[in-house]
Amino acid sequence: MAILRPILEEGIVVSKVHKDAMESFKSSSGEVVPAQPEKFVVKVISSYECTPDKGMSDPTILDYKVEKELFDKLKFGTKVRVKFNMSSASEKPKADSIVAILDNRTNGLN
Repeated sequence: MAILRPILEEGIVVSKVHKDAMESFKSSSGEVVPAQPEKFVVKVISSYECTPDKGMSDPTILDYKVEKELFDKLKFGTKVRVKFNMSSASEKPKADSIVAILDNRTNGLN
């Protein structure tokens, strides 16, 4: 049985992607592709050590699905605190959530 370990780190928003909702359709091979909801994705690079002096040690880059309200608040370079999970069954981390905006220039979650 896999053991999940939640990890909190500070990071920086490096990109934002908005994907419009998509209706279902039939592909050229005849397969039905189901409808997809609108998606808001924020890519964050984070690290357990994130300082202006030393930069980032052993960084992690993950995509976080967020709500539109949070998506609109975040800008490129915004400092955030993120939560992701590590599993004993996999070496690849799994994004969980953006838990706080740390930048003074934006209205925070915290």
